[in-house]
Amino acid sequence: MQFYRPELLYGLLALAIPIIVHLFQLRKFKTEPFTNVALLKKLIISSRKSSKLKKWLSLIARLLIITCLVLAFAQPYFSDSKIVDQKKQIGVFIDNSYSMALKGQNTSLFEKAKKELLEALPENENYHIATHDQSLKNVKPSEFKSWLYDLDYSSVSLDLKAIFTKAQSLYQAQENQLNELVILSDFQYFEEFDSSSLDTTYNYHFIQYQPKEQINFSIDTAYLKTSAEQKTLMFKVSASDQTTQSLPVSLYDDKTLLGKFSLNFEDETEKNYSFDIEQNEIINGRIQIDDASLSFDNKLFFSIAEPEKIKVLIISQQATSYLDKVYNNERFDYQQSLIGNLEYADISQADVVILNELQSIPNALKISIENHIAENKVLGIIPSKDIDLNSYNDLFNALNLRPYSAVNSNEIKLTTIAFEHPIFEDVFTQRIQNFDYPSFESYYRSSNPQKALAFSNGLAFLESQNNIFRFNATIEDNSNFKQSPLVVLSFYNLALQAQTKTQLYAEIGQSYQFNIKTQLNPDEVLSLSQDEYKFIPKQNAKGQHITLQFDENLNTPGHYAITNTQNDTLYQLAFNLNRKENQFNYLDVSNFNNVKTYDSFTTYAQNWSESQNQKSLWQWFIAFALIFMIIELLLLRFIK
Repeated sequence: MQFYRPELLYGLLALAIPIIVHLFQLRKFKTEPFTNVALLKKLIISSRKSSKLKKWLSLIARLLIITCLVLAFAQPYFSDSKIVDQKKQIGVFIDNSYSMALKGQNTSLFEKAKKELLEALPENENYHIATHDQSLKNVKPSEFKSWLYDLDYSSVSLDLKAIFTKAQSLYQAQENQLNELVILSDFQYFEEFDSSSLDTTYNYHFIQYQPKEQINFSIDTAYLKTSAEQKTLMFKVSASDQTTQSLPVSLYDDKTLLGKFSLNFEDETEKNYSFDIEQNEIINGRIQIDDASLSFDNKLFFSIAEPEKIKVLIISQQATSYLDKVYNNERFDYQQSLIGNLEYADISQADVVILNELQSIPNALKISIENHIAENKVLGIIPSKDIDLNSYNDLFNALNLRPYSAVNSNEIKLTTIAFEHPIFEDVFTQRIQNFDYPSFESYYRSSNPQKALAFSNGLAFLESQNNIFRFNATIEDNSNFKQSPLVVLSFYNLALQAQTKTQLYAEIGQSYQFNIKTQLNPDEVLSLSQDEYKFIPKQNAKGQHITLQFDENLNTPGHYAITNTQNDTLYQLAFNLNRKENQFNYLDVSNFNNVKTYDSFTTYAQNWSESQNQKSLWQWFIAFALIFMIIELLLLRFIK
């Protein structure tokens, strides 16, 4: 005979209690004087014999009752010794992704899976355990149950192939071993899965939990649309099925309500909405809906920071006025310097440097420009008509740009705009087919494929390589390009490439980089914090620019502050959970090959016990305990 819970056999120590009571005769008798005691002596002798018999029988009954109850709770069973001695490893994967938060009949699928494990987990085995974000090897049933109580949802979500890989990595390879893998999940559909590819050295048991039919609303995405006059917050709300239901939506900055409105789906599954933002920044933005289905997608956090001024330095051979009109505004911190009066320290402070029609490139300037580019800053180059080819090509070689040959003096027109180029992306409301083509008296030949503007012969006028933008013709006194609307668009958007490109938010679990401009000492680092949580992300500093790298450090959505060593908040970032877990598409695991399916873990546990030829005996011991209780009652009542 074996026991599921042998530690409860310590309860047999309770047998000492009735024995002690019996031996020490806890009753006390008071002696009373009586004149005629002859008759009483006979009665006492008779009574004592009867009393001793009754007490011994009662003691035996009580001992048997306690023994049967202790054995019943220890859950005894008989099993085939060959099966018991067989080597086996059992792995259990518990799906703790957010899709399991959907309601079943009475509770969430996740809580239902945990409850079944707590109630029906076979007690005579050790287990390997895995979830989307955790794994444990060779865990005792009692430790398994204790761990289950603290198990919560995870922002990490693995597909089925990754689940098998993770779970099977816990097993130790042994010959003639029985490998069991139990997966408790809703088996959400992400991609097709071929069950014939399963490793046949494992026995697979799938328990699929199905939610009740319901409509889930979700805030899916948000982005910012900007123009010179207005900022507009665009976002999309979706429903899992067509509905006519209206949904209240609120927009907050921290605890301040900025707006509240209602979305009517009108038998649609998606609804787009725009909200005009009046202020320059929303530090702790939040879009929120009220939906009782899934809660993790009811909030979308975002952060809009007022951009810093972009420092633009123009280095010219002689003063140029047309660039003043582009950069002399509140968006830029603009400075123009003649090459003869240049302070080289100004280059290190600038975000954008434009070499404006210089005749030659001094070596000191070349070195400063190389350092400027090494810090991921923006460079613009406009050649003059009569350049020192050697000095220019030395700079181009250092920057990995194609060198120039002699100037081409044939007049040519600019005829092509690359609307998909980063400089012109989202600038034009429609693609212009005919416009007043600017013309140039001369140009330099270049065939860089990254063309923003091109001549009629297909060669590039404005080309780019990373953060370097090169104009291949002189503009001043060589063309009417200054009178074209393209001159403002080209130079304005060129400088905007130096602006830190930040998303409104990032997704937890995805690799994300954030660039911040700040000055730190060599021994200082930046931290990310939310309430009591704080950690130091990977970071790489180049001059005043620091790149922060976020991988899988975060688990909780919300706003996080970037702080320095003095705990000054430099920036606010927003992180949200991935929305793929709110898709109501599921695999039909009943059609899988080499897999057994169950409607609950309880059913699996019963089948497992039967497969091990286990015969439970606890019911018999409960019955014996009841029989001995009845016997004790009869003894106490009928034996005087």
